[in-house]
Amino acid sequence: MSKISECSEGQRIAGKFVVWEKDFIKDYSRGKFFKITISDGEARMPLKFWGAPMQSKVVELYEAITPCKTLVEVEGNVVMDGFTNTLTLNINEENDRFRICTEEETKGIQFVPATRKNREELMKFIEREIEKIGEPNLGALLRAIFADENLKKSFMESPAAKMKHHAYIGGLLEHTCNVVNLCSTLCEIYPELDRNLLITGAILHDIGKIQEYSVALAIDTTDAGRFLTHTYISIEIIENKLRQLPGFPDQLKWKLYHIILRHHGRYASQETIEGKTSWVIPEACALYYADDMDARVKNFLQEIEEGRKAGESWRFVKDLGVQIYIEEEDE
Repeated sequence: MSKISECSEGQRIAGKFVVWEKDFIKDYSRGKFFKITISDGEARMPLKFWGAPMQSKVVELYEAITPCKTLVEVEGNVVMDGFTNTLTLNINEENDRFRICTEEETKGIQFVPATRKNREELMKFIEREIEKIGEPNLGALLRAIFADENLKKSFMESPAAKMKHHAYIGGLLEHTCNVVNLCSTLCEIYPELDRNLLITGAILHDIGKIQEYSVALAIDTTDAGRFLTHTYISIEIIENKLRQLPGFPDQLKWKLYHIILRHHGRYASQETIEGKTSWVIPEACALYYADDMDARVKNFLQEIEEGRKAGESWRFVKDLGVQIYIEEEDE
């Protein structure tokens, strides 16, 4: 199967890919065409399907596609799209191949990469940090949560995002370790911070992502994730365990909930951090910046890696609104 990252203009490629995004269907001079985005798990590419005059078939194909759940078998030519200036797979209904694979064909196929780090070692790091927690109620809570083997397995396998930072199997665990390390360093710089509270919050701040994302052909957001977001799912997971721990101090619970619910630095209305913050304790501020730093730095490094795969010297990053420099990797 052709690898998207190795494709070049004028190349004819063939293979099976997961549909990552479903963009639009429109009219053109000979009928209808649609645009989707396909992925091989490592890279993505836009695909344009140009239909023949029988428009109903194009509409049927487009409506049968479900992002992150549809596998397609394709063969066509890679072109440079004059409108977007990006490499695009062109599929002409009359001369090329486009087929939606059956459910049976999708079994055992996954287009999701995994962390390059050892997940067992990362989990051991988290467990060592749990043993360092000196506040007995927080320590008991953490041990109760990770005593659940199914939860622990999900925590070690879950991605941290659908796209962007740590969007791969084991990404949540890797991101959590990074945030714990950053928070630990902040506690050394600012010993006034409540280390027990901050590290507990760092370990649990994204635990709701085990229910926010699902992994099949690709990473997708669950219904629970769309309705609630991982922050509220995290609170639900913690609340369920606290019912098994009578006597947990209310104020400690409120502080923990506060730093988790505010680790994005905003209200539920999506008010941004540049406006008015809702932090009432310094540990909430510390967790926000540790989480944000790891996410932003990881995003930057991932964009550099993608740029190197594409042979780019400069790469436009939409989230940053700038071209970033892609330095050649040292041999």
